[in-house]
Formats: sequence, C-alpha cells, structure tokens
Amino acid sequence: RMSGMGADITERKNRENALVFLTELGHEFSRALTTDDVIRAAGEKVAAFLGVGACCVMSIDEDRDEARMDYGWALERTPRLPGVVRISDFMTDELRGAARTGSTVVVDNAQTDPRLNPRAYSALGIGSYLFQPVLRDGAWKHVVALCDSRPREWRAHEIALCRELS
Repeated sequence: RMSGMGADITERKNRENALVFLTELGHEFSRALTTDDVIRAAGEKVAAFLGVGACCVMSIDEDRDEARMDYGWALERTPRLPGVVRISDFMTDELRGAARTGSTVVVDNAQTDPRLNPRAYSALGIGSYLFQPVLRDGAWKHVVALCDSRPREWRAHEIALCRELS
C-alpha cells in the first residue's frame, strides 16, 4: 500500500516561471537603447510568454474621455487597435471608478461582463483582457493592457505579471 499527500503545485510553478521571465526581461531592458525599444521588446515577449494576442500601453485623458495608444503589439492575426478611443464607449462608470483607484481590471469574457459595452470589444476582436491602471499624482494616466481574442480565465500569476509590468 502507498499513501501520501498530493499537492497542486501548478500555480507555484507558474509564479516561479513568471519571476524567471521578469528577470530575463530586465536583462533585455538593460540592452535597450530607447524607451520605444523597451516597450517593443516587452510587448512581444509578454504576449508570447502568456499566449495573448495583444499587449498595449495607453495614455488616459479622462477630461477628454480618451485613451490614446502609445504602444501596441499584436499578433498578425489580431485586429489592430485604433490610435484613440472614447473610454465611455468601452466601459461603465463603475469600471472607470475601479481604474481610478489603480485596481487591476480583469475581464474573462468581454461579451458577458456587465461592466462593458460588448459591441465595442467585439468590433476590435477582443474576447477578454486584463489591464493595470497606472496612477500619477493620484490620477489615472496610463494603462498596461493584455488582450486575447477569446474568452479566457485569467490566472493569478498572469494578473500578478501585469501588475509588475506597470
């Protein structure tokens, strides 16, 4: 007879892999010459590591109700995100309130999440996403977003990695 105790170590291994990835990404950053080089390398590597279709950094201008694409990386099969979008076309006031606090926003299904306008996401080919708002002087100024074309249950290590990238 054998007896023992089993443990699911998947999430721990995922966290360890993410830490190794961040270390390697840091080494890549040290070789980059410009901010654009850093962002380009990060977008492509993060998207490949997590298996997502797009990674982007956007500037937020709440007074104008605009999110402006600063940098976007997407797989060839992924629709290109527009340069400027109206924030209110994509999310409710509730979700904007969460972003203003710096809370990570996790959307597993852009078609069924009541905080979103599903038509806006469908038009862009976005099925799920997570984004980390970046606050400056207490105001929501930027966002780092990871997008997938399909609904996806974002895992804890993916959410933590998005936070670290911001």
